[in-house]
Amino acid sequence: MSVRVLGEFRRAPDGAGLPAADHRVQPDSAAEMAELLATATEEGAVVVPWGAGIHQGLGNPIVPDVVASTRALNKILAWEPDDLTVVVEAGVTLGELEDTIAVRRQTAAFPETAPEATIGGVISAGISGYRRLRYGPGRDRILQATVATGDGRLITAGGRVVKNVSGYDIQRSVFGAL
Repeated sequence: MSVRVLGEFRRAPDGAGLPAADHRVQPDSAAEMAELLATATEEGAVVVPWGAGIHQGLGNPIVPDVVASTRALNKILAWEPDDLTVVVEAGVTLGELEDTIAVRRQTAAFPETAPEATIGGVISAGISGYRRLRYGPGRDRILQATVATGDGRLITAGGRVVKNVSGYDIQRSVFGAL
């Protein structure tokens, strides 16, 4: 497997570290995450994605065989300020995203209380924040999503701009999916 195994237990700067597991890995790309999930499925291993660890208490607790850190998936891939769109990887923090787009007086309007939370964690947990009352729920701002499936496929749903999106809103189903 081309995924690096993390050596010792790492603690994040905010105090949330990677939990105990047989394997702690850190994929460098969505393709590596898909490869990890395919391998884990073949071996019957339970994988828990881990960003900042802020929303890990939601849902049913599980004991993972593998913890997949999204810390290396931390790139802002594209930002079109005139189109009001930004493409980010799951490990980008809300603080990094807000700092980047604030240059053009824009906001992602995700939760304002946890800048160290990752986009992947916020979307997976379905967290919208107080600004939901003004701007609507976070799921309404997801135009496109690329998701790694358990069998190793990368699927993309939606489009980068609203006018390219037709059919079912599959990309929005990832919001709150844990």
